[in-house]
Amino acid sequence: MAQKQLKNDDSRAEVEIPYFEGVCFDPDTYTIHGNYNDEVSAHRAKKCWLEAFNQHFNIEKDSDLHIFVEPSNCGSFLLNCRFASASAKYAFWKCTNNQAPEVQYVLETAHIPICDSRYDELLTAPDLRSIFELPMVTNPPASHRPGSKLQKILDKVLERN
Repeated sequence: MAQKQLKNDDSRAEVEIPYFEGVCFDPDTYTIHGNYNDEVSAHRAKKCWLEAFNQHFNIEKDSDLHIFVEPSNCGSFLLNCRFASASAKYAFWKCTNNQAPEVQYVLETAHIPICDSRYDELLTAPDLRSIFELPMVTNPPASHRPGSKLQKILDKVLERN
């Protein structure tokens, strides 16, 4: 199943996008998408994204950005951020054209808690890339489907009883 994204207007009309891991952007709609396995990570990323955009570009939610978290058809959670104003679109351009690497790094790693045990995840977080560079895969691999780890644990517990 493909995921959905915003159209160019302010509505939440559904448009199919391929499954992806990490963060990607759509240059046609001035939108950045984050795909997260759980809702807490998506909201953590949303908070960090808003802080980074405000600190580095002085753009704010509601007047410059339309940002929200929603469940995807693949069982994960999508963080969608559409850049609405001219100054926000300039910030989008800087983030997606390697002109603001510090913000780009925040976009890629905002969902990961900063602690020693998550160090490898911080180093290996997927890079921000264009939606047009994504492989045309509409379903996530079985190992990345939500519930697959939980299902394995439940299966082991049920086998022992």
